[in-house]
Formats: sequence, C-alpha cells, structure tokens
Amino acid sequence: MLTLYRSGRQTEALEVCREFRRVLQQELGLETSPLLSELETAILRHDPALPPASTTVGQPLSRKRVTVLCVLLRAASSSPRPLDPETH
Repeated sequence: MLTLYRSGRQTEALEVCREFRRVLQQELGLETSPLLSELETAILRHDPALPPASTTVGQPLSRKRVTVLCVLLRAASSSPRPLDPETH
C-alpha cells in the first residue's frame, strides 16, 4: 500500500487496503488491526507523517550472461522411416 501511495497511486493504494480488509474479515474471519485503519486514514489525508520512500541505495543491478540456442529441426519428407525423438 505504501509503495503504491509513494508512487502517486493513492486510489490503488486505498483499493488494496480495502481488499485486504475484506479478505481478512470475510474470508479469514479476522479483525483488522487499528494500524491498518490508521494507515488508510493517513493515505486518504496525504499525511506527511507517512514514512518516506527509502533512499537507501542497495546493491546495483548487474547484467548476467545468458546463452540462447534456437534450433529448427525439419525432417525430410523422403525419409523412409519416421523420426521418433525417443529412439535416440
């Protein structure tokens, strides 16, 4: 929810919050914590007290080598015996 809110997607953050609340109550029979209600209210109000997005820089992404092999196998129609991949 916070990630959606921090990326400027308040409506989607609230939808996730409400869906989470619904699943907890209707499907699992659990009561939601007051913290969830507080978070929803803070998102609604654009509360500046919401924790800011993390500015910690993690490990940089690295490229990994990948080998791709594409093979097109065609059987000659004039072959006297059918090709069975399990016979070899």
